[in-house]
Amino acid sequence: MNVIKKTFVLVLAGFFAVLCTACSPVITVNATNDGGAKFSFKTGFSKETTKTLRTISGVGENEQLFSAEYMEAILKEAGGENVAASVPSANEIETSALIKKIKESALGYTGVLSRTSKSLTLTIGPEQFLKFYNILTEDSKSYFDMLMIPALIGETMNAEEYRELLSSMYGPSFANELVDGKISITLTSPDGKKVKKATSTLGEILTLREEKSWTVSW
Repeated sequence: MNVIKKTFVLVLAGFFAVLCTACSPVITVNATNDGGAKFSFKTGFSKETTKTLRTISGVGENEQLFSAEYMEAILKEAGGENVAASVPSANEIETSALIKKIKESALGYTGVLSRTSKSLTLTIGPEQFLKFYNILTEDSKSYFDMLMIPALIGETMNAEEYRELLSSMYGPSFANELVDGKISITLTSPDGKKVKKATSTLGEILTLREEKSWTVSW
């Protein structure tokens, strides 16, 4: 099946910023009482961005761009339980998974997600991008490569410089949607009483020079 495999790995690892452009991507991580976390992700793509993704990946108009079955398989392989994935439309993705053993999961190994008995932390930065990239298959790496994330190409640039780079490769519409896209992050305590919410632009996330963390404590 011809699908964008990289997208599903990013969904799994929390690298929501890479291909989530038009509609505001949303990540929610709920700490559980047994030391784990429930991770959910949803986003949408504009028709223009979907068209660009099809062109880049070589997926035809009549072919499936996103596969719920493939996303579920990837989530399970990464240590997820009670996984669920859906593709409400050709331009939308929704996924969720229960991660009981965070340290043994891809999220824990890469440092994206961590837990203590009284806190839950989500971290993204150059080190996390590199660690996750290094455990990908060559096929999956190719999709990461096409987005030329600064940390992965050995470059340092700000969001505007990254916009110019993407625009030169894929056109201003795709570049603007990706760089200007907003991402919403919500972390909650096991009882739901403590909540940490944050919003950032995808351009800021993808051009981070140092890691950035969000923590909910209880």
